[in-house]
Amino acid sequence: MDKDIIKKIRNTEWWEGEGPAVFQLIQLPTLGFSKMALNYPGLKFSGLFVVGKNNYGYQFISKEENISWTSYLIENHRKDKNYIRDKIKEWLETNKKAAGTMKEINKINLADVNNKKLLSLFRRFFRLMVESWSISLILEGSGIYFDEILTPKSKISPEELPPLAKPEKLSFSAKEHISLLKIAIEIASAKIPKDISLKELKKKHFKIFKKIRIHQRKFFWIRNNYKNVKVISSSDFFKEAKDISRGKNKDELKKEVTEIEESVKKRQKLRKKLSISSGIKKELEAFSLFGSWMDQRKELNIKSNYYLHLLIKEISSRAGLKIEQGYNLSNKEIEKFLLGGKIDKKEIAKSKLYVFLCQKNKYRIFYGKEALILKNELFNSLKGNQKDNKLKGTVASTGKKDKISGRVRIVLDVSKEKFKQGNILVTSMTRPEFVPLMKKAKAIVTNEGGITSHAAIVSRELNIPCIIGTKIATKVLKNGDLVEVDVDKGVVKIIKRANS
Repeated sequence: MDKDIIKKIRNTEWWEGEGPAVFQLIQLPTLGFSKMALNYPGLKFSGLFVVGKNNYGYQFISKEENISWTSYLIENHRKDKNYIRDKIKEWLETNKKAAGTMKEINKINLADVNNKKLLSLFRRFFRLMVESWSISLILEGSGIYFDEILTPKSKISPEELPPLAKPEKLSFSAKEHISLLKIAIEIASAKIPKDISLKELKKKHFKIFKKIRIHQRKFFWIRNNYKNVKVISSSDFFKEAKDISRGKNKDELKKEVTEIEESVKKRQKLRKKLSISSGIKKELEAFSLFGSWMDQRKELNIKSNYYLHLLIKEISSRAGLKIEQGYNLSNKEIEKFLLGGKIDKKEIAKSKLYVFLCQKNKYRIFYGKEALILKNELFNSLKGNQKDNKLKGTVASTGKKDKISGRVRIVLDVSKEKFKQGNILVTSMTRPEFVPLMKKAKAIVTNEGGITSHAAIVSRELNIPCIIGTKIATKVLKNGDLVEVDVDKGVVKIIKRANS
């Protein structure tokens, strides 16, 4: 093992992100990182690590470099007010090309194309998505910058500052929720029985059925992540709408829609009300753009995972592999197979543990003993903010109360969890597939994230109390612990341990 790599790990303060992930889906952003600095001349980038273990991923980025990436964008925004918008346009142009490839994949029957055509599609899709990632990954550091640089120097209270940085538009998660709420309003108005099937709904309430079908076609991809790719059915969305409408009348549901839609207007009113220096105003403008860009990036990425899933599914079928095995193939193995070679199943087994080291315009993958050494060094480098029976984080959303008590439910993989109404949702970081759980949660606590993260944006839109950036909540708290979430101080206090 290279001693310089170990030295780098031990001498760096890391920002860690994690979530369910398989090799093929996590590889796209990882390769994007290796190309990122090429899009931003002079950007500081010494390298980062991505650990994959048993279909779960951990991303380690230098905290110092994270902050410098956001400083880079803000400095260029000060010099040229169109700089960030121009970068977004450049990113959108790449996405148009990627969308064209996705349409092509969607139109044809992949089973009918020969290996050469399938390989061409796979290569083109991968190249365009890596290019897209390489432009937008610079946004990764914005949350830390907001918390540790902008918040202290702005002298604006932690409660007032986050809404000022909200995106100009609602997130796609909020738009999907509003769409579902409007369906729930119609269900409540029509007094539809909770046990009615979608088939019966089509016969008796065709207009509502049609709206569910439209919703499904628009948002079928919304619960995907870097491990689980699932097409959400009309029946699934109908069940969600019925769950939302249960116990509520149409006026209460309409009020929820209004509150979410007006959240953007509240930010505009607050910005006019507060006295903000021109420098801080510039930075807040940049963060509004960051938030919108990050949301668009997230939407593209979970959509693209669906199309990569279709390609891997077909490749796996031709190779006589299960889809789970196909997800853990390297690109070299895929190319070798489609060009007439054979897949060594022993090589697939390596993907149970691997570590990417991404550096400027290059990357390395470590397996076996070397991967284990790097994983242990990286995990040992993490430190959280815990004192006695308390965890400290950043307040992302205050909700309606200063203090909320409830039982902890730790969720790392939504597909494996049954979350109860009123639990305290504790996770590494929320993603779009978490939204149904977030709606049920009394409060949300995360390891990761800054004020522009998914958890922060969605919790404010849904008006749910949320504390982010505790670093070690999922490691310190246990299922069933009774905790108090203090959104005035950003503290999670353990009141009583489970089974004690």
